[in-house]
Amino acid sequence: MKQTLLSLLLIGTSSYCFSQNFTLDEDSGILPVQRNWDEIAFEDIDGDGFVDLYTGGVNPSFSAVGRMYKNDGTGHFTLFDDETFIKKREGGVAFGDVNDDGFPDMVVSGGYGSPGGPLIKLYINDSEGNFTLNESISFINVNNGDIRMFDYDNDGDLDILISGKGLGFFALDLYENDGTGNFTLNEQTGLEQYGLDYAHIIIEDFDDDGFLDIATNGRTSNSGGSHKTRIFKNNGDSTFSLMTQPAFDYIAAGAIAVGDIDNNGTLDLIFSGNGPSSDDNPNGFSSGIFLNDGNANFTMVENTNLIGLRDFPSIALADFDNDGSLDLITMGRTSMDPVIYATYLYLNDGEGNFALVEETPFTGHGYGKITISDVNNDGKMDVLITGAGEESNSAVAKLYLNNVDIVSTDNIDYIKFNIYPNPVRDILHIDSFSDDRIKSFEIYTVTGNLIKHLETDINTTDIDVSFLASGMYMLSITNDKGQMSRTKFIKQ
Repeated sequence: MKQTLLSLLLIGTSSYCFSQNFTLDEDSGILPVQRNWDEIAFEDIDGDGFVDLYTGGVNPSFSAVGRMYKNDGTGHFTLFDDETFIKKREGGVAFGDVNDDGFPDMVVSGGYGSPGGPLIKLYINDSEGNFTLNESISFINVNNGDIRMFDYDNDGDLDILISGKGLGFFALDLYENDGTGNFTLNEQTGLEQYGLDYAHIIIEDFDDDGFLDIATNGRTSNSGGSHKTRIFKNNGDSTFSLMTQPAFDYIAAGAIAVGDIDNNGTLDLIFSGNGPSSDDNPNGFSSGIFLNDGNANFTMVENTNLIGLRDFPSIALADFDNDGSLDLITMGRTSMDPVIYATYLYLNDGEGNFALVEETPFTGHGYGKITISDVNNDGKMDVLITGAGEESNSAVAKLYLNNVDIVSTDNIDYIKFNIYPNPVRDILHIDSFSDDRIKSFEIYTVTGNLIKHLETDINTTDIDVSFLASGMYMLSITNDKGQMSRTKFIKQ
């Protein structure tokens, strides 16, 4: 068993100063696209430890695309496959190992492209990043939707949740995996009656009961003003129940992001999009923070300083300044007449209070997406912005590299951990080679969403990661001095 010895920089609770600096990569290799609601995703498709990239949407000439790029490890992307995938826009994409061979496969949806009409297709990875269409699998065909892979029934394989608009219907359908990558529609989950258009989906365990729940935002009918944000509780018996959430009553069309913003161990929700109109806000530009009580009941925070956005905004949570708290980035329309788009970065003080960062290099765009990952393996979260350019028929793909510097005013402590195997399939071993004991650890997605939190007080810890989907994750370790360190690992 190969072992990897890591020297991890511990970040304590003492006073730190930092300088935040994002630099536009003028030669990222990523071609411009727009009309990509959720069709952009980073994933390590060939197991080399570097995140690669898939982009759907339309190019500047408004032709639909489906492109896979490979990362050389420095954050430079080379177009690898422009032929295999359906050419679609206004859909979703999800990666996950559906056939248990240790490599991420891909499902993608969309419409208005080639072939014609709304479509969903599953592609199987050969372990080297080459994908082949699985022609034996048939899903309901939708666009204007989102797709997620997750193990909803805790049987060890990845199922697929599909949302969006079909020909005369709205969908929210769950397909069960038999463990080999064959899928069957489950028509008794309780989700079927809640189909939605212009959909966003987030999968998390909101009530910490060990079963993954669902958050959605989207249009529930063809009538105006029918957008809703909803939480569906996983009952643990292959069914879901809609949870009444009075705090969400005002929310209309927009985007949602989920993460533990106040560091209390519960997953909170942030919304940006169309909200209620008023005399001083007649067009309903809105953003809101909703705190989770631990049982998936949400309460709206009053008087936040978040700037309201609308008309297909994009938002994301990630720890941009490496202080252990999730920061926020948002993009969308800020004015109707004249039409103005903007991108805003907010830093979190650790308690869920966000401060706007002035004079960032980010440009604002519509009909696009903010996608977050560490593209150059330097431990810092970078930002990819796609969307329409200054002209509605143009497009951009701007990769901003994170060059944040963290400088301690105290002596820096180093501590050595042994973490193995990496990549890992089932059990991740962590050994401490010092007198400092591991107090707790958390597992995050590379975009900063908390997946698991556990307490411990021993020097050797075995972590069961078999429940994770294939991909890259962040492991955060806290010792008995309250100091924290982070490192990445790959789940096969």
